[in-house]
Amino acid sequence: MFLGGDAAMVVPGMLVFYGLALLNASKFTLDEIRWLGLTQIGLGLVCMLLPGWGLIFFALGFGLGHIGYGLVMYNRYERPAKAGAAANSAVVR
Repeated sequence: MFLGGDAAMVVPGMLVFYGLALLNASKFTLDEIRWLGLTQIGLGLVCMLLPGWGLIFFALGFGLGHIGYGLVMYNRYERPAKAGAAANSAVVR
């Protein structure tokens, strides 16, 4: 696409195909990957309509999208239990 003179479609193509890869990978891993993939596909499709905004969509998809996904995963699976919940579980025998 770049050599063919259609460089504005490189970023939307990356977002769409990366989203498709995430969507396929969600079958074999955690289901939250599916939502990240759908978000990437959506951003790529919108970016096709606004080709001059490629850098912004790239930053949204690969930057903020992954930061948001990381925060969701941390809060859902890695966050330590609250102090009150840990103290209550130690009392129960």
